[in-house]
Order: sequence, then structure tokens, then C-alpha cells
Amino acid sequence: MAQLSAADKAAIKATADRLGLDPYSFGAIIAKESSFNPNIWGGAGGDYFGLIQFGRPERLEAGLDPEKIKKKSYTIPEQLPAVERWLRGRGFETGMSPQKAYATILGGNPNADINAPDANNTTVANTTASLLPGGELYKYSQTVLGPYDGMETNGKVIPKVGQEYIDALPTYDPNQTPPIYVPDGSRSPGLPGD
Repeated sequence: MAQLSAADKAAIKATADRLGLDPYSFGAIIAKESSFNPNIWGGAGGDYFGLIQFGRPERLEAGLDPEKIKKKSYTIPEQLPAVERWLRGRGFETGMSPQKAYATILGGNPNADINAPDANNTTVANTTASLLPGGELYKYSQTVLGPYDGMETNGKVIPKVGQEYIDALPTYDPNQTPPIYVPDGSRSPGLPGD
């Protein structure tokens, strides 16, 4: 099983959030293409590289660094912006389905023929079920990525509200009179600022 760092997991989840994808479906796509290895070579002729198996022209299109490719030194967080940029450049829009994301990767655009096989006889149609809840790759992605509470957004991990947060909230002072708002939206007279 792939062993990912906290930064790897957060980057995958944040990218999924920006793309409007279930993070486990997005992780399932990455698992299918590269087993979460950003430096893997594979595909027909061994000429496909990285998390979503970029072909030669796609590597250029996505802006992957040839030196990092040569040295096999990409990290998942470093490569995911290129994945996102490439998907969007090919027409994938936020909120499209995992099937559309995989069609973009396998066929070059979200409306590619889902029955067209690649060199390994993989089709979007014969893979989609494994990318969705209950599918084998989805379950694997859940295991690799761990719990997800929907709090990773815009590349930042927002901590869950806990006791520390609650303790930091201002306390109510019964000796202080709070402003009173009346239904018409005005404040009661005689309050500071009037």
C-alpha cells in the first residue's frame, strides 16, 4: 500500500476540493494511473510519467519541469498544480464527475469516448465503477488518504473546532450591556456610538 505523508494527503484533498471532486474518487484516479507515485514511468512504451501518466506533449502542456522528471524528484504536492492546470486546460470544470475527470486523462477531454481503449485496453467505461463509492480503487484511496472531514480548502487545512477554539472565544460579561437591536434594524438609543 502507498505510504503518503500528511502533506501529500492534504495536497490531494485540497486539489480535489478545488476541482469539485470527491477526494477519494480523485485519489482513486491517481491510484489507477500511478499508484500515488509522482515519479513513475509507465504506459505504452514506458513514455508516460507521473501521477496521471502525462505523455510527452502533455508534460510540456502541463509545464512539468524536465529536470525534476529526469531526476525523478517530484513530490505529490509539487506535481498536483500541473495536474490541475492540465485538467482545466483540457476543459475539465469544477464540479464535473470523476468519470469526466478520467475521460480527460484517458481521452484528452471531458467528452472523450468513454468506450475507447488505451494501449492497456483500459476504458473510462470499464474503470468508472472502481472510482466511485463502493469501488475497489475508491476503497483503496480511502485507506491511503485516511479520514476526510471536508475541511481542506484552497490548499489550507482548517482545524476542526475543538475545546481550544471554544476556550479562546470571548466570554459573556454580565456587567456589560450589549447593544439591543430592534426589528426595524436600528439600535436602541443611548448606547455607545449613538
